[in-house]
Amino acid sequence: MTKTVLPKGEFLWRARAVCLEEAQAEFALGLPPLADPTKATAADMPKAAVYGDGLIPALQKKNDDLQALGIPEGDPFTGELGLIKGAFHYMAESVKEFAKANDAAHKGDVSAFIAHWILARELDTTSDELFEAYGLPICSAD
Repeated sequence: MTKTVLPKGEFLWRARAVCLEEAQAEFALGLPPLADPTKATAADMPKAAVYGDGLIPALQKKNDDLQALGIPEGDPFTGELGLIKGAFHYMAESVKEFAKANDAAHKGDVSAFIAHWILARELDTTSDELFEAYGLPICSAD
């Protein structure tokens, strides 16, 4: 079966809905328990793990739902398709790293938590910038 390639307008419409759903899920979680995860301590790991248990499924669903939309129609000569392909790539990698940070929090491994969290934020920031450049600022509102 051949997958339908969405026109850009329809892709943006559907992607905005996916990203809004994820932003609402994060809002429902409340503020993250750590103001600065790079300064986390062993005492912070249980609450970081609980927060991550709510956050990771929301991030994974956003990733899965956006990836399921596929790459939309676009002019390969404008760089536009590279923006969305890059956003998808960095988003998927950030979700993996956030999941590793959450796993480390469950294990009480502060150094691994911090290392994975930092890498996840770097990847997420890059993804956010690419989503914004493509015209999806709501997808960077996490």
